[in-house]
Amino acid sequence: MGGTIHDYFRRALWKPGFAAPAGPAAPLSLRDGNCAAFRLVIAGGRVASARYRCTSCVTLVALCEHLAEVVTGMPLEEAERLRPEHLLGLHPEIPDAKRDRAVLAVQAMRAALTAALLATEP
Repeated sequence: MGGTIHDYFRRALWKPGFAAPAGPAAPLSLRDGNCAAFRLVIAGGRVASARYRCTSCVTLVALCEHLAEVVTGMPLEEAERLRPEHLLGLHPEIPDAKRDRAVLAVQAMRAALTAALLATEP
């Protein structure tokens, strides 16, 4: 896979169930009103699937889509180490004013990872 923010945004829009809720977790939000929530399924020490819901900011949608693709199949330890800088390094086209969307996307994914891990504990 791969591509620009525009490519990931287009993939997200054409994905079946794009508008489906991510899950019961409350979304994380920025001061500007953008918000995101992920729902992860964990199996065999890996992220088996990743779904998200976010506000309609093109950059945020694209980053959530890219992050969902990246973490699916990833070992949990690797997913825990992901940082916004990883996504931003892959998308130098993101203007400075929208770089905080990467922080929001990663924080939402990591919150979902924590919730999924807590749900699987006995």
